[in-house]
Amino acid sequence: FHLDADANAGSIVDIDAGILDIDAAGLLSLDGAGGINIGVATDYAVDLDASTLDVDASGAITIDGTSTFSVDVDGATNINTSVGGIGIDSEAGALTLDGHTGVDIDASNSGKVAIDGAGGIDIGVATDVAVDLDASTLDVDASGAITIDGTSTFSVDVDGATNINTSVGG
Repeated sequence: FHLDADANAGSIVDIDAGILDIDAAGLLSLDGAGGINIGVATDYAVDLDASTLDVDASGAITIDGTSTFSVDVDGATNINTSVGGIGIDSEAGALTLDGHTGVDIDASNSGKVAIDGAGGIDIGVATDVAVDLDASTLDVDASGAITIDGTSTFSVDVDGATNINTSVGG
């Protein structure tokens, strides 16, 4: 069977079939100067099974859905942008980062890590964990009380003068 239609001359090839099975011994190419549409009349399931899937776009890549989104891979995953940064917004619930061997937050090139929590910032919620702060300068400001509780020793060592001052109380 051979079908040849000259679309430049205005020909339209319309195929209505219960099932359309296209097998090619070589490469199967779909080219459309106006685009390639799948599921135009109504939403249909699209299943892509490939040994390798390569998506290249000269413009934006947009994936919109009204249900869940899942990306599962066995190898390392890389998301990289050279302009604009990466924004992750979880409007409907919590955002969970679970690194089974650790989570490394690195703001290089004189960047800054800012952590803001409207309800607070907790470290070691599930169980007591070691917290190690190494800083060139440590500045603690609080609009309320500062409380340090421990069940062992407390040590403050400085090379310079030490000042503890209170305007009210002992």
